[in-house]
Amino acid sequence: MRYAIFSDVHANFEAWQAVLKAYQSEKIDQFICLGDIVGYGADPGKCIASLRELGAINIAGNHDWAVVEKFDDFYFNQFALQAIAWTKQVLDESEKQFLRNLPLTYSDNNLYAAHAGLWRADKFLYTYSIAAAIKSFNLIQNKPCFIGHTHIPMFIKKNKTGAIFLNYPDLFKLEADSEYIVNVGSVGQPRDGNPDAAYAVYDTKKRLVEIKRISYNIPTKAQTKIRKARIAEYLAQRLGQGR
Repeated sequence: MRYAIFSDVHANFEAWQAVLKAYQSEKIDQFICLGDIVGYGADPGKCIASLRELGAINIAGNHDWAVVEKFDDFYFNQFALQAIAWTKQVLDESEKQFLRNLPLTYSDNNLYAAHAGLWRADKFLYTYSIAAAIKSFNLIQNKPCFIGHTHIPMFIKKNKTGAIFLNYPDLFKLEADSEYIVNVGSVGQPRDGNPDAAYAVYDTKKRLVEIKRISYNIPTKAQTKIRKARIAEYLAQRLGQGR
């Protein structure tokens, strides 16, 4: 089984289209979006439509739920709030209902998926540290958990002794006697200093997870659209900086 696993598209249609094109050469069996389809970017409707047409498994992110008032906007900074308010205005009721119905988690025989983590998934708490990871590891049984939310790709490994390690490789083989939380980074707004869109492929037969990057048209398309929509200049600028 080969999974396409990605997160935090954030209404960046150009980044998403670059990732989708790259996936065409990967022989994917199942697509999974880990949330935050909308927010920050200027194409929320087009991104929703594309993911629905693809037949992807979609789970809720904090921005998705904030737009439909299922998550308190108290937790967002001023730029995120501007984007949420703008997104509310441009989405139609069908698109909002799609976001409203997104589940918090997904699991099958091969993996778990959540936007921020399995522990208190409805609070969208960041999994940056070993202390935060422990709480999700307590809910994991013999299969990896894939997350996004931080916009920074990362592998968190718990070995058979219970020791936990944070790693940042592009390619990682999952060992049978260890447990894993894999952050796949962000399609639409990376924050690791690399502006290229991030996406992952998980091959269950080989037990390999690979984080890949692809460039796309940031200045001419993605940044221009944000500026034209007058969402927030900062949200346009940061795309080119990967932060």
